[in-house]
Amino acid sequence: MASAIVVGNGKLAAVMTKLLCSCGTPVALYGAGKSTRDTIESMLQEHVEESFPLQFIDDLRHQQEMLSRLMENLRMTDDVSRLFGEVIIDATKGQNSALIRAVRRFVPEAPVMNLDGNAADEKTIGVHVYEPLEITRIMQIVPSPEVDAASLARVRTLINNAKIVELDREQGDIMENHYHTLLCVSADRYSLHWYFFTLTSLPQLSPPHG
Repeated sequence: MASAIVVGNGKLAAVMTKLLCSCGTPVALYGAGKSTRDTIESMLQEHVEESFPLQFIDDLRHQQEMLSRLMENLRMTDDVSRLFGEVIIDATKGQNSALIRAVRRFVPEAPVMNLDGNAADEKTIGVHVYEPLEITRIMQIVPSPEVDAASLARVRTLINNAKIVELDREQGDIMENHYHTLLCVSADRYSLHWYFFTLTSLPQLSPPHG
């Protein structure tokens, strides 16, 4: 099972952490404030309630047990020396930030998945995130000739484990033609989820890797 270090603060860091934890991927969260940490726990609670709606007398206990298991996948720390993970996820929204530099010094072998799409070196893979990620669950890896193949494979494994659809360049072009239109169709979360699910289920938009 792949593991990740999510670095950064704010909604995107919270969403990425929630998607990974809810699929059983161990995550170490670094550089996040209390509000981000509270948001992650609320998102996981919502995920549990959707997975186990209260219908029977034991369902509340099942919800609590499931939330406890998911929270076991999450470690929150401000001590960079205690971090470990196979992929570093950069949600700092700043190119080569001090937080990322600190983490890379302690976990030098881990590739960096940059959510802003920037690729600073051969071990950094930029990805384009189609937000709101919690609804779309769609990303596109930004092509870079310098990227190390092993680093790219690790990032792809993590994306796949989080049940995020990865688009190739051709699929990305198709998505760009629909993306903003779909966001304008409805502000309702479940309607949007249905639209994106339908679009990514089309043959020309099936996941290119696994």
